[in-house]
Amino acid sequence: THQPSLSQVRVNVTAPFRLIEEMLFERVMQKFRSPGDCQRFVSAFSTLRNLFVPPASIDNSISRHIHRIRSFVQWKNALAA
Repeated sequence: THQPSLSQVRVNVTAPFRLIEEMLFERVMQKFRSPGDCQRFVSAFSTLRNLFVPPASIDNSISRHIHRIRSFVQWKNALAA
């Protein structure tokens, strides 16, 4: 049988720890750098969400579809301006 070398064993043992370090790094990168950055994101996101998410009063699929079409028209007009 073939015995793995010590360096191969070391790589296999440290691989899960490197994955954990990468996950933690990605998690840190998701934080906002300042309260102002967070506020700008929330402001833009809530505006877009309000545009695309239909109100609760729309209860049938055709009305939801029409709402979505109108939302995309508004979005395209906003981008063109």
